[in-house]
Amino acid sequence: MPDLPHTKLLARKISDFCRLRVDPALPPRDSTRIKEFLLGLIAQSQMPPRKVRGYDWNEIALQCGLDRDAIRGARAVIEPALDAIVRNTQSPADRPSAKIRKARDSEPRPRHGRPPRQPKEKPGTALRIGPREQSEPRPASTRQKPGAKPRIIEEFPKPLFEEWLDPWLDPPTLREALDLHMRRHGDSYWHLHRAVVREDEKLDQADTVSRIAEYFWSHYRSDAYCSTYVIDFLVKAGRISDIFTVLDADGHVAAVGDPLLRREIQIRRLTLALATCRETGDTVKAVQTILIGAEAQHDEGAFYDLIDKEVDLSVEFSGPSLLRRTLPDRDRAPSHGSVLAHCALSASLKDDRVGTLHYLRMYDAWVSKRPRRKDGEFQGRHVEWKIEDRDIAALVEAVFRIAGVDAAMRDLQRRRPPEVRLRVGLDVVSRLIADGHGQALLDFAAATSPLGPWRLLITVQLALSGHDIDHAQLTRDVGKLCAKFIPSHELGISVRKRLAYPNAAIAC
Repeated sequence: MPDLPHTKLLARKISDFCRLRVDPALPPRDSTRIKEFLLGLIAQSQMPPRKVRGYDWNEIALQCGLDRDAIRGARAVIEPALDAIVRNTQSPADRPSAKIRKARDSEPRPRHGRPPRQPKEKPGTALRIGPREQSEPRPASTRQKPGAKPRIIEEFPKPLFEEWLDPWLDPPTLREALDLHMRRHGDSYWHLHRAVVREDEKLDQADTVSRIAEYFWSHYRSDAYCSTYVIDFLVKAGRISDIFTVLDADGHVAAVGDPLLRREIQIRRLTLALATCRETGDTVKAVQTILIGAEAQHDEGAFYDLIDKEVDLSVEFSGPSLLRRTLPDRDRAPSHGSVLAHCALSASLKDDRVGTLHYLRMYDAWVSKRPRRKDGEFQGRHVEWKIEDRDIAALVEAVFRIAGVDAAMRDLQRRRPPEVRLRVGLDVVSRLIADGHGQALLDFAAATSPLGPWRLLITVQLALSGHDIDHAQLTRDVGKLCAKFIPSHELGISVRKRLAYPNAAIAC
């Protein structure tokens, strides 16, 4: 494992490298994720994912949560940082060492006919050194360590800002309070460690784990972080009886609000408890844990089936957990598009323009990977890679919320086949009107002239919702609809006519 000062220095240099080289080349969110990935490798002393030749860019893109094409386009920018991490992570035994071969001419050659000359000892040297001085070893050199000198430790440091100048709310957790007061005093974790622990002091790991377990045990009902890892530290501290107390008293993980994350914590708790029972040989507790785990496993399957079926609702209350569960699984690639589409809509509802564009780009990359034949038609597993109307509606609505009506209409016009545009348009326009965007749609309908009767997608819904529209324009658009979809020589009624004409007639 590399030395801590060397690791901190490398982390600081990698941060500067990302600020100077990666940030100008990539969008802000992409560069932030790459920076977090690089710093995570340094903190955990891990090597970057590699293949036989070079780095595994697909795995790097997966760990960063980015599109593979985007990460491949920036590989020339990221490779120097990965090379530096590889050099730092390698142990000294793995690094190539330069071996100096002893030359033949370096040894003295004896001359023929006379013995080799021995070096003469000075006569006064042995007399000046006493027996005590000969036995004592020489003191080690007191050479100063390279680098900047550490900060002076003050018992009562002066804060950088006062409470009455920049007031704050009392943080609810220890971590948030520590971050706040570190910012107040300009401290770092290493500086606080030096202020509390002496350089020659050896910490008792068992005592530290016991203290952490006691803190998590006292706060797992109210703190989400403590609730997540309380079982882990109880196992490390050897508090077996308290593990089953947590399972009995906090079976629903009340401190965690994310339902998907709550379910993962429950399964993890049961797994650790069962492993502990097997190690200790407690058969009764093992059987009890297996029964609870079987019930949780049954509920887990039904829960995940519901999550996969109702993606639009799942993204709203458990978006990060759903992404973490779905996107890394290559076997679930057919369902990635639906998750990305609704994540884009969720980000647009939060006015997160960067996040919305990020998910839209990932969705386009997913669409480009669908199996195709040479003539452009889908083949193979394209039946599994379904694109539902609700996914397209989520994409169009996301584009509307970050780019306006014009961009949303252009995005809708590129969807195939035309029947999809009509179904999705009717759905999206009605939702936007209900959300209070009727005036923007009315201005767009009055200012533009869409091809054919497509203006009716907007004006009919506006008329049904009670908005004041141009009746003459509506009449002309309905006439175009009749001329285009219901000619006199046709006896059949198309799908588009069945969907659009009744609404237009009611609006008139």
